[in-house]
Amino acid sequence: SIIKPLIEDAERMTGAMIANAATDPHKPQRRPEAPMIRRPATNDLDALREEAAHCRACPLYKDATQTVFGEGPDNATIM
Repeated sequence: SIIKPLIEDAERMTGAMIANAATDPHKPQRRPEAPMIRRPATNDLDALREEAAHCRACPLYKDATQTVFGEGPDNATIM
């Protein structure tokens, strides 16, 4: 039976869990914020898509692998 060895080993395992108690979680270091570079607004979606693909205006680009530029009607409100 599998139960008997588990019961017999429970005290040792409990002691090991207590001895190896969890530590405080790692706190990430904050990067200094880079100043945002503001550019004139454009209503040209192709130009905006191209600009977004090469944007370095804030630190978000450092870990990015691609822009995610949605699709939809050309007359939709752009945020």
